[in-house]
Amino acid sequence: MSRLRTRCISITTLLISSFSLVVVLGIGSVLYLGLTNASHNSREMLGELTQMTMTTVVNQVYGHLSPVNTQLTYLTDIIQDGKVDATNDTEIGTLINGAMATTPQVVGMVLIRPDKSLISAQREDNLVVSEDWRHSGWVTQWLNRAPMMYGVTWMEPRLSQRLGRTVIPVAVPLHDGRRYLGTLLAAVDIREISLFLAALSEQINRTIFILDDQHRVLAHPALFDIGGYRSTIDHPLPTIDQLKDPLLGGIYQADEGKRGWMQVPGLHSHYLQRDGQGVLYVYQDISGYGPGAWTLGMYVTESQLPPVISRLQRYAAFGAGSMLLALMITGLVGRRIGGKIRQVARRMDGIHGARLEKAQYLPSSYIREVNQVARAYNVMLDDMRQHQLAQRLLGQYVPEAIAMQLVKEGGEISPRQCTATILFCDLEGFTGLTQRMPATRLVSVLNAYFSLLVEIIEQEGGIITQFQGDAILATFNVPNEQPDHAQRALRAARSILTALSHMRFEGEALQCRIGINTGDVVAGSVGAPDRRNYTVHGDAVNMAARLEHLNKEYGSRLLVAESTYKLAPDLNWESVGRVQLRGHQGQVEVFRPVDLIPETTKGVQDSLRLH
Repeated sequence: MSRLRTRCISITTLLISSFSLVVVLGIGSVLYLGLTNASHNSREMLGELTQMTMTTVVNQVYGHLSPVNTQLTYLTDIIQDGKVDATNDTEIGTLINGAMATTPQVVGMVLIRPDKSLISAQREDNLVVSEDWRHSGWVTQWLNRAPMMYGVTWMEPRLSQRLGRTVIPVAVPLHDGRRYLGTLLAAVDIREISLFLAALSEQINRTIFILDDQHRVLAHPALFDIGGYRSTIDHPLPTIDQLKDPLLGGIYQADEGKRGWMQVPGLHSHYLQRDGQGVLYVYQDISGYGPGAWTLGMYVTESQLPPVISRLQRYAAFGAGSMLLALMITGLVGRRIGGKIRQVARRMDGIHGARLEKAQYLPSSYIREVNQVARAYNVMLDDMRQHQLAQRLLGQYVPEAIAMQLVKEGGEISPRQCTATILFCDLEGFTGLTQRMPATRLVSVLNAYFSLLVEIIEQEGGIITQFQGDAILATFNVPNEQPDHAQRALRAARSILTALSHMRFEGEALQCRIGINTGDVVAGSVGAPDRRNYTVHGDAVNMAARLEHLNKEYGSRLLVAESTYKLAPDLNWESVGRVQLRGHQGQVEVFRPVDLIPETTKGVQDSLRLH
């Protein structure tokens, strides 16, 4: 018989694949060209629009912060020109208090003099305070840094305990040309910057933010809704992860596949799927405000993009829907054509092994060839069911291991010589049973008794080759090799005796006698050409039967030969002595177990539950 291909394509798949290829090449090429051109134009338009929007945002932010520089420069000029006396608390207080009126970004100003005295003003209480801070460490720090400063300098954000908020100190040193007059500090409130960004974000329908050192949030519309975050001296600003804005967290997690989805000249931009929606991030660095560069950026979701994107998406959806509809029609036609052939294949696949009884007949068809296949399949199914029935009946008379060996060797098991352990078991008092109970009840008792013994022996891997009236002949290590065949036979024997001591069979208590011997046997098929039986022959078999019969003389239930004892010497045995067995030359030392009630094995426990 020629070998069939293990990998092949079905006619349904072939038809659907061919039709689908035509559809995809036709509609798909047109759709691809159209989408590619439209997408390119849309990206260019969005890029220009984004660049214009970002330019507007940058100008607005610069316009919001630059008045601080302008105001401080103006105050510096007035003081350094001598128009206001830097040592006069009243004049300085009036000056800085009035300056804050025109710069809403500033919530407080302070002048630190060389003698460590301070004059300060706060927007909220509109009070001017003069203080002596000669013993303050941070005032000394400012005075030490002042000579190295030049012009207006934006410092790192810090928590002001005096103002109770995080501010950005903006410092400018004062000189009259001959001497150092002090340092003027303005505290810019980051809350006010965030409010400004919130209004600007609502105006342009974008979320605008400012980051310091890339990961600290300096300004954001939701900066003061951060779940109980409290600024500290060491951490005056929250990080991106601490802000209640999951979309902002994706600013540095670009989708590598769509990083270049839209390029904006002069800006950093990338696209990312975040929380189930597409987000476009655009940002750039701005300098002049702080020791390092700030990151000024914005992000926009797909729902906030111009209608051109939605039109492009509708166009793509319509094209995809058209292609999908064409493919569905193609699949329907292909399945219709190959439906009958698939049905035959499914029925054939359903007749393997145990599924044969559940296999269904093929219905007739108006297609002549398919109808012929259905008729042949139904006849084959009937024949296979008859064969399976015969096989199942055979299994009740022939052990499974022997049946598998018969199939493997073509119906006949060649004789072979090997070492095996033989277990011979005979029912005690069988003659009395036959005399005092009807035949039907006797058969029921024997069937229950044999069922238990078969279960225990087969659980240990033994093969029952003969039922001789009320006796059983079982072999271990043949036909299947078992290195521990002696131990298996002994476990089976002790389990049988234990089970019989607990059980009743149709109300009858039964006992048996067992003989076990290990030796060389000849195993194979014997009998007439048309009627054969698998069995074992040899002196080892006869000795097992003699040992079983010897139990009557010693009042025991289990006797084993020395050959078996040597394979399991660690068990609790006692020697009966050396005896002369009928038909055997020389004497044989015989052993019996000291404890006839061993521990019940799992198999025996299951038997107790079943019976």
